[in-house]
Amino acid sequence: MPSCSASPWLHRCAIAGTAAASAVAVLVAARAVARRRHRHRAAALAAVSVPPWLKWLEESPFHYKVRLREWEDEDWRRDSGWQGSDLIHGGSSSAICVPCYFYSPAEMALKGPVIFGRSSESHRGFCHGGAMTSALDDVCGHVAFLAAGRGPWCGATVQVNCKLNKPVRSGQVLLLEGKVIKQDGKKVSVQASLSDEDGLVYATMEGLSIVGAKMQLEESNLDQREWRYDEVSRTIFDGSPSWHLESKQRG
Repeated sequence: MPSCSASPWLHRCAIAGTAAASAVAVLVAARAVARRRHRHRAAALAAVSVPPWLKWLEESPFHYKVRLREWEDEDWRRDSGWQGSDLIHGGSSSAICVPCYFYSPAEMALKGPVIFGRSSESHRGFCHGGAMTSALDDVCGHVAFLAAGRGPWCGATVQVNCKLNKPVRSGQVLLLEGKVIKQDGKKVSVQASLSDEDGLVYATMEGLSIVGAKMQLEESNLDQREWRYDEVSRTIFDGSPSWHLESKQRG
């Protein structure tokens, strides 16, 4: 039989073992929650994926699908300093939703579907003009970042001149396009448009983005990311190879 002097030691061991088991259980649970969030996020994106009339973008040998981790991984986004959801790339619950972009390096053009959700409504049955302008602003910035060849968020849109030609219905899906027409040092001039399946143009924009502008008071590794091209999957991603590989394996 164990001596009485060994009992406190055994008691401490039992407590330590219980604590370790609890820590492992918490870690396992946290990972399970993260996986569920990723599945829910993937399902939300799939629900607002490319409509049939724009499937050619997925099949085009001249376009690369653009992927940013902060658009797909909510936990990573929060842990990396973002304060909320992306206005344009926040999923099916967003008032304005671009589920994916496709970039053509040869054309220096960025294209993708944009869904104007019910929360974008202003006049009865129609979306707010600011929602249309926000979508055009978004494509202006991202096409400039891609054309500059540096990496995500390497500058900012500083001017947008929009012409709203036709009202957009709440729930309508349009093609959002942005094309670089001139690069002059840090200045990138962009033309953009919103059009429907029949080619009718709902809005146009002439914009100016500045690349190389410092946006954060303190820079981090996030600001050092570079664009990487995956020729097999025809994807452009944000310089996080391990995340890109893991997300492809998860499908």
